[in-house]
Amino acid sequence: MNKETPNLGELYQEIIVEHSKRPRCKGRVEGCQFCLEGKNPLCGDNITLYCQVQPVPSDPQHPRILLNFEGSGCSISQASTSMMCESVSNKTVTEARELISKVECIYTGRSEIKSEDDLEEDVEALHGVSKFPVRIKCAALAWKTLELLLNDHFDENGLQRPDSSACKLADPCTSKARKLKVITSE
Repeated sequence: MNKETPNLGELYQEIIVEHSKRPRCKGRVEGCQFCLEGKNPLCGDNITLYCQVQPVPSDPQHPRILLNFEGSGCSISQASTSMMCESVSNKTVTEARELISKVECIYTGRSEIKSEDDLEEDVEALHGVSKFPVRIKCAALAWKTLELLLNDHFDENGLQRPDSSACKLADPCTSKARKLKVITSE
């Protein structure tokens, strides 16, 4: 018996459901260097990003990011955060910024989708959100929060700002978190 192939919208919906039910990179990271809380008050979405930056011995000028998160909210915000943490981890700050710009074009519908690997295919599932303008903020929350975190702590070359201090407290992320409210639409 020949099963019909699901259309692209159904496939993307399945990917979002999978990430929201089984989020990747979820949980607080011990000893995180930077964190930032993001909120979407219109939908009730709330995330906290935990970021560690680890130098690479062979390329000390371009450390790699490791991201985790905690949060609650709608399936789109949680799936988008899961996808973002998974896709950005082990990238440089510059690569992460490029990915943020690329994904913004995906979830706003300004870009064609053309996946080259499974991870990109997951992120491209956010393209379906562009058909529902009210939900764009849900998909954008994680990416905008990460963009702010990177801009706060790293210069345009991806190097940590001299005036940006990594927290030395026992639980740095609870005492230094800055709240972000995403209340404007894309």
